Amino acid sequence: MFKTSLDKFTSINRIAVISDSALGFGSPDIIGLADGLCAHFGAKGILVQPDDLNRPLVDINFTADVRSVRLFSDLPTYTRSWRWNFFRLAARAVDEFKPDIVVVVGPNGYGASRALRHRPKLLVYYMLEMATTEPLYADLHKHYGNADIDAYIIPDIERHNIDFGNLHWRKDVDFEGIYLTAPINYPVPIKPRAADDRNGKSIYFGHIHPEETLLDNMLTPQLNDCEIEFFGRIGDADRGVIANRIASTPGKAYRGLQTPEDLADTLPRFNFSLVTWKPEGHIGRFHLPATKLYHSVLAGVPIIAVPNPLNVYFIRKLGIGLLMDGWSRRSFIESIQAAKAMIGSDAYRSMVDRCRVAAEGEFAWSRQVSRCAALVERALEKKWRRLYGPRKSQPALAANG
Repeated sequence: MFKTSLDKFTSINRIAVISDSALGFGSPDIIGLADGLCAHFGAKGILVQPDDLNRPLVDINFTADVRSVRLFSDLPTYTRSWRWNFFRLAARAVDEFKPDIVVVVGPNGYGASRALRHRPKLLVYYMLEMATTEPLYADLHKHYGNADIDAYIIPDIERHNIDFGNLHWRKDVDFEGIYLTAPINYPVPIKPRAADDRNGKSIYFGHIHPEETLLDNMLTPQLNDCEIEFFGRIGDADRGVIANRIASTPGKAYRGLQTPEDLADTLPRFNFSLVTWKPEGHIGRFHLPATKLYHSVLAGVPIIAVPNPLNVYFIRKLGIGLLMDGWSRRSFIESIQAAKAMIGSDAYRSMVDRCRVAAEGEFAWSRQVSRCAALVERALEKKWRRLYGPRKSQPALAANG
């Protein structure tokens, strides 16, 4: 069958994704994106991820022909030397694979793309993390720029605008926004429970910190009669002290870090999910797209959330939870007590049903993959026209009279 130049250029046989972090205990959207794009285009793929001394190696499951490559390192995780070493090793792995499409995730993925020798048909930057939160990453992005990046996948438009403004990057770019709704235990979908088949408790899962995630507000004595279970890694030097403090607070329990499979089984048992963090330190934290919001809704668990912009947007638009009026202890007490009072009511059952509608519609992971695939197709055709398409004819010079 005859193929045109455009057909050949837009044909995709190999896709490489360079992850920003070690996978298996978070960021299922990176796994789902690599898998989904390869399935959509019928391509072979590799998912390159850095090593992390704090995250054990776990099996990653795909539905398409994708191979996971974790690059060993004995360097202290996330130090400057660890990062430069990952940039070099990741670029080498991608060079050997010779993909048509390269998707780089976050600042570490971007850094690896600077070391590539192979030139793919398309370079896509998945800006999962902000580029300007750390001086090293900000300097890296400012130095190399974005002239060779063909398209962008973004989880939040405000963070995207802040980064582009701070970096003084060109803004006439192709981008697509997505929600981080890949299943926790990708590719296995989470199974919600009926509204009346719950344990009467609230859950908090993810990063735990006395100040950053407002843990102190949840351990106040006024909430002793509201049961909350905590799952995740405690991000503080006094981990043991904080774990004991949670365990010694009436109505509270610390369950540690769970595997994605276990968390997917645990989450639907709860009536509410707490989505809380303190929006300080960097403007990006205010516009943070919290994956726990998406995962909770996919599990059919309404949220109790602080009023960061995306939380406000989704709760008001979709009716999937209760919105605090601030970050104060009073706001926590009033909202968590109101949530407890709702359990068993028609209003609660309606809220659970609205979570189902969102999960099956706007939050469906298949929709996010379709958006990304359409972006790739659009950017490929645009690049072909720029490189090989017909040139506009020059106006004829007027003859001298």
